[in-house]
Amino acid sequence: MARKKKRAARKSTNGGVNKSAAIRDYLDKDPKAKPLEIVSALSDKGVDVTASFVSNVKSKIKKSGRRRKRRATASASSNGRSSAQTTSVTALVGAKKFAEQSGGIDEAQKALDILKKLQ
Repeated sequence: MARKKKRAARKSTNGGVNKSAAIRDYLDKDPKAKPLEIVSALSDKGVDVTASFVSNVKSKIKKSGRRRKRRATASASSNGRSSAQTTSVTALVGAKKFAEQSGGIDEAQKALDILKKLQ
């Protein structure tokens, strides 16, 4: 399979200013800024962007933050269950096997009562 070529960083047409970086910088200073506020502030600095472009950059920032958080929590628990739930399921499977080997639930209960008295 052919490898995809990496895109070279594009230089903007307005003298080398990266518009996305300018939007991110503004959002670092004012995270709750609305797209139209950012458009007007950047146009004062000579950076020409549209409100839809600002919205796209903002959404990409939010998506990248969510992705990192999800990966971190997914690594903590691979199957989505806590260790207490896994232990209880494992214990139930073992209890079922014990009941089958003992000849039924009543016999298993009697054996557990005797074990409790011995402890």
